[in-house]
Amino acid sequence: MSLDAGRMLGRLAESLLTGRAFDLAVPYQQQSALGFGMLLAQIRGQLEGEAAILAEENQAMRAFLKREAAGIGDGELRQRVEAGADGGLGSLRVPDLRAANDALRRLLIDLHVYAESRPAERDLEERIWQQLLATTERRLSG
Repeated sequence: MSLDAGRMLGRLAESLLTGRAFDLAVPYQQQSALGFGMLLAQIRGQLEGEAAILAEENQAMRAFLKREAAGIGDGELRQRVEAGADGGLGSLRVPDLRAANDALRRLLIDLHVYAESRPAERDLEERIWQQLLATTERRLSG
């Protein structure tokens, strides 16, 4: 049996907002139903887009790290960045995508620290900021 979590959340929200789950004549229950219904609707929207956003973000971050790896003067950091950039799409489960995203972000932070500590790497620092801006825009539009 396949579980469609988005559909289930939609049905729960609908039940709350239309009075099938609470007696909407009672003000407290009416306010509770409205709050729960709105929350469930937001969770549904987030759930439906989260895997796609994370997969796209991870792919973009890997591509960025791959482009930047060759120019990293610190051998240990370059190896870690190359290893992180070589990771494939992997699992599409949201917890796995989040874990990969966290690991890629840690690499980006380490690369940022590296760039900030070297005046000659200001261009790299600017490219990192552009990458972070693109990530934010992707999350806002997703």
